[in-house]
Amino acid sequence: MNMPWDLWVINLGTLSTFIGTTATLWVLLQTTKLTVKFNQKASFYFHKDKLNRLLNDYFTMISESQFNNENSHKIMLHRKILSLHNYISFIDTKDKKLSALINQYIINTKCILSIKNYDEITYFLHLRYLDEVTILLDYINNTLSISARKI
Repeated sequence: MNMPWDLWVINLGTLSTFIGTTATLWVLLQTTKLTVKFNQKASFYFHKDKLNRLLNDYFTMISESQFNNENSHKIMLHRKILSLHNYISFIDTKDKKLSALINQYIINTKCILSIKNYDEITYFLHLRYLDEVTILLDYINNTLSISARKI
């Protein structure tokens, strides 16, 4: 065989290797971006379900204890508040708006959580705490509904 033909085949093989590597890296980059978006959306669904469950437990406990002022109900309500607060405090997210809302929630509920005597916690404080948690849940629901409408 003559020499220019051999070089042309080698150059074509090298060029196709570079094109194949570039295409593979591009597909890998796109897959990584989609994986990050999917994980973020899945974490929002997980947080929504967990917050809904904890909030429903808390709300039913408030409804039951509105008419029942026993000390055991106040202790259970305080435990529900602490479980909700611990879950919300340890939500790890890259969403800046949700992080800001969590920080605002921690600041707004600091006075409620600092109460150690169960007799000082009133029905008004329970409803105020419920409002703070509902703000977070509304943001998560709105984010999910907006992302569901995206094409």
